[in-house]
Amino acid sequence: MSLADNPLFQAVRGHADLMLAHGRDPGNGTDAPSPLFACVVEPVTRQVRLHQQVPPPGIRLNDLSWAGNNLMHDVPFLDTLLLLGRITGDAAYEAAVDAVFGFYPHHCPHPETGLFPWGEHAQWSFTSRRILANACQDPYAFSEYMIIHDHLRFAPAWFWERMWQSCPEAVVRYAHGLNFHIMNPATGEHNRHAPLAGRHWNEIPYTGAGKDFARHAGFFIFETAFAGKRSGDVSLLEWARWKLAWHLDRRLSSGMIRGTARRPSEEQPGQHDLLALCVADAADVLGRETAEGAGLGAAADELFSVRETPGNEPTFDPGAWPPAHAWRHAYGGVSPGAPSAAGLEQVWHRTGQDPYAKVIVAQAEWQMQVGELPEQPVVAFAMMRNLDIPLAAYAVTGEQRYLDRAGQMAALAVKRFSRNGLFTGVNGMDYHGNINILWSLPAGLDERPGAGPLYLSGTGTPGLVRSVLRTAMLQEGLDDPGPSHHER
Repeated sequence: MSLADNPLFQAVRGHADLMLAHGRDPGNGTDAPSPLFACVVEPVTRQVRLHQQVPPPGIRLNDLSWAGNNLMHDVPFLDTLLLLGRITGDAAYEAAVDAVFGFYPHHCPHPETGLFPWGEHAQWSFTSRRILANACQDPYAFSEYMIIHDHLRFAPAWFWERMWQSCPEAVVRYAHGLNFHIMNPATGEHNRHAPLAGRHWNEIPYTGAGKDFARHAGFFIFETAFAGKRSGDVSLLEWARWKLAWHLDRRLSSGMIRGTARRPSEEQPGQHDLLALCVADAADVLGRETAEGAGLGAAADELFSVRETPGNEPTFDPGAWPPAHAWRHAYGGVSPGAPSAAGLEQVWHRTGQDPYAKVIVAQAEWQMQVGELPEQPVVAFAMMRNLDIPLAAYAVTGEQRYLDRAGQMAALAVKRFSRNGLFTGVNGMDYHGNINILWSLPAGLDERPGAGPLYLSGTGTPGLVRSVLRTAMLQEGLDDPGPSHHER
């Protein structure tokens, strides 16, 4: 069949069309509506919700954006819109993306630090036109210095390129604002969290976990390298090299990067590949032919080569997760703490290393034995990660049975997560909006407005939509290397 006739493609395009028609800022009665996409939409009435939402099980109370927009959640959906525009020739999709980038850098960054209200802990309010905390309590009571800047996932080069085309100053200010994550200016030690309004962490007594996670360092290194390359600001390139050195100089004896370098007792393994991927991406942006790009490229290549040392190879333990937990979490027992299937696939594309291919295939074989999605609550993010497993195996092997498995799972995702044409944020639970019965089982029994699952960008719905589109494209013989925005 043609891609236009593919049911998976139709589901994705229908969702995108409804989001363009109903899922954007409705305005606050005073200012003109922004072109940004909402975090919460009710599928039956197709109305944007702007009051506090209690997140479904599996999402922390202070992690769900509800007041307006969280641009980091939308990165996969913006990627989907750009693809739809190229596939269909409909200019409305890319125009919607252009409108987002035309508005966001001019209106949403913090006016002093330049940091963005996104990630797990901050959002931009449609009604008050200001930065708010993600809080299931009065967010207006939060001191501005209590609102946190962080990353939830990698924002790829195309994202920053469009941001640069719209407002170069915002990109440079944001890159300099990342310095507020630095806890120790003498060493480059960072915290993945930073006060969005700009007080340095070293001015605040801090006794918690290290949180100098290597993957976040990778995000920071890429973003400062990008801004430095585009602007010619050499200090940003120096900052990127300095930040990388903090992790390179504090490795495990095996040569692997520590997940948390500041406090080895609080080690969180599994971020070696994530840092290497970001550094390799930064080298590509700088240009491997340049001194700066060559240096970062050599560091990334060395980090990838460490995985070939006996004992450092990624391995797979199918007994690490019981089947029910496997569906819920989708980590699949990869050790030592390798990234998701999408991240593993990205490493394999870069290196061709056989251990990564073996782990990807082992994950897919294990998952095919786990069986179908059980009747239990599953958020969209977990469904996406499960779908990405056979997609990665197909990319590595070219075997049709993995694509067939991905097709079955994508069809199941449409069946379980699509409601009145919109993909929702959770399967298997109804949201009733009653304080006494907020979430309950089973879903789909009540079509009254306010009942049933909601579109929730914060539970990974945009990423699931992107993976379903990739499945449809591969089914029809179209090349799609996969999104580069996953929470690696």
